[in-house]
Amino acid sequence: MLRSYDPPEKVLTIAKWNTREDWERFWENRNPEKMQKMREIAERISVEPFDEIEDRTK
Repeated sequence: MLRSYDPPEKVLTIAKWNTREDWERFWENRNPEKMQKMREIAERISVEPFDEIEDRTK
């Protein structure tokens, strides 16, 4: 999770799935159970998929 400097109440969450199909299965349910805690503190305004080009954390 990343917090904006301005406005600080704006938060960006980045998640990683093994496959596009895994991501699609997760979001088949508009309000996935695993997002319950996030919904308690924030409102989701968008969901946008990206393809990973390279993982430099390894």
